[in-house]
Amino acid sequence: DCSTKLGTPIVEYTEQELGLVASLSLSCFLFIAAVGFFNIISAVFLERIMAYLATKLLDGQRERLHDKELWHERLTRFIDIQIQLNNSTKTPGAEPLTLIQRKRGQLGYKWLTQMSHDSLAKRTFSKELLDLSVEYDWEAKKILADLDIEPQDCLSLSQTLDRNQNGRIDVTELVTGLSRLRG
Repeated sequence: DCSTKLGTPIVEYTEQELGLVASLSLSCFLFIAAVGFFNIISAVFLERIMAYLATKLLDGQRERLHDKELWHERLTRFIDIQIQLNNSTKTPGAEPLTLIQRKRGQLGYKWLTQMSHDSLAKRTFSKELLDLSVEYDWEAKKILADLDIEPQDCLSLSQTLDRNQNGRIDVTELVTGLSRLRG
């Protein structure tokens, strides 16, 4: 309560007893103190909230990075998408990638499960097709985001993955490259 024992506001009392300059000085001091303390309290509160949020986000990312099941599931689906797109473009009269996406609505891992381990190990994908799928295919984008691969890394993904620079990316290059880009 900012008043005297008789109920006179302290600013008014200061003006009566000490003059206008003292009253204005007291008013400015009270205003600055109140606003300053409020700002400090607000800043500390917001800083703690932001630190907590950053910690929770890092914990979630760390958990996803250590989740082997998530890694295997998303990687398998990504390879299956690449096989489907690669097989679709090899057929005579193949349609552009935008139309292939609608045709490709294949659920599960039909393409991948039909391959032997040796044929999968020998499988290669063109850099151009990989770039197009990462750029236009919503499911491929989501898979890479789920694997915590940064969007800016996806812009030159085929160059990053093609370690021997032969224009083709084999499954081993794909797996090792994506595992290096995570997080």
